[in-house]
Amino acid sequence: MAHLRAHLLPKDVDPGLRATAAFDVAGDGTFSNATHGVVVELDRGTGGIEILRYVCVEDCGVAIHPQVVEGQCRGGIAQGIAGALFEQVVYDDSGQPLCPSFMEYKVPTAAEIPDIAIYHLETPCAFTESGAKGAGEGGTIGAPAAVLNAVNDALRGTGVELDDTPITRESVYRALEGLA
Repeated sequence: MAHLRAHLLPKDVDPGLRATAAFDVAGDGTFSNATHGVVVELDRGTGGIEILRYVCVEDCGVAIHPQVVEGQCRGGIAQGIAGALFEQVVYDDSGQPLCPSFMEYKVPTAAEIPDIAIYHLETPCAFTESGAKGAGEGGTIGAPAAVLNAVNDALRGTGVELDDTPITRESVYRALEGLA
């Protein structure tokens, strides 16, 4: 009525709509959570980064199909590692992409993704019938930060702290050589 037939509103009522709503789930909600730990080794000569150990503890509530959850965790972590170390779209000064194919745009293969140790907690969700929570996003979200933190830990003695991904060989090399 306020939109199409505002002339029918009482004279002291301005046409318009307003709605306010709020919802907050008590407790932990339905989202999953995870903790990631990464150990890296930096190559002083090349600036290369090797992930020596990767551990993730995931809590997606009740794991309805543990093998699927395991696959979602590994896939998410691989995607997160890719974002932290490899994937970058670069453009030249005129705006042309410098990585128009997968020859230039580094997508990691199984050779670049380390063995990943995954452990599970099961804290049942009080708001779903099965007690399950989400499962796939934990790796994607936690992995880039965990890798960047591990690299910064390895660079601790240099006085350099990186804050950008992907972490390039050049930035690591410059930090290790005191050129940053």
